[in-house]
Amino acid sequence: MRRRAPVPPLDPRTVTTFSRPGSSQALKRAHAASAHDQWFREQVAEGIEQANDPATQWVSNEAVKAVSAQRRATWRGRSA
Repeated sequence: MRRRAPVPPLDPRTVTTFSRPGSSQALKRAHAASAHDQWFREQVAEGIEQANDPATQWVSNEAVKAVSAQRRATWRGRSA
């Protein structure tokens, strides 16, 4: 039978760890992307729910353009 040499306990002060440069930043970006994806999916689900609600009041494109034109005219009047 082969005898193994005794292994001394590990001293945390002498143990070195190896890391890849940039892996921390990559992991942070991955977490941020995941959080944004979750937020985006929630926003889409909420929008679909509101669009399917029978009580939703729709505004025509023409009405929005008219209101926007009025606002732009008001802003031009203030700056002149």
